[in-house]
Amino acid sequence: MHSAHYTLHFLMERFLILINPIIPQITTVISNSLKYKITEFPNTKKTNEKLELIDKITNFNKEIWKRKKEKNISLRAPIKDIKIPKELQIYEKDLKNCHNLE
Repeated sequence: MHSAHYTLHFLMERFLILINPIIPQITTVISNSLKYKITEFPNTKKTNEKLELIDKITNFNKEIWKRKKEKNISLRAPIKDIKIPKELQIYEKDLKNCHNLE
């Protein structure tokens, strides 16, 4: 019971921090009534790591969608004879499920 209580409060506090820049009036009222401290919006670590991989995944997705459109089939329909590039093999299961590849 204690762990569930802690988890709910932790998630509520993080949610209020994230939504604060969008609706500050409401989040301030809620955080004050629950005695949470609203800090600044969390900063992210800027990195160029994996950006090239994201482009490759995006291009792969575009190619699949283009082929399905050319064949005049639904995006949910299965499609055959698609080879997943070597650099995307680590995502093979996800790509097959996403595009219904056979």
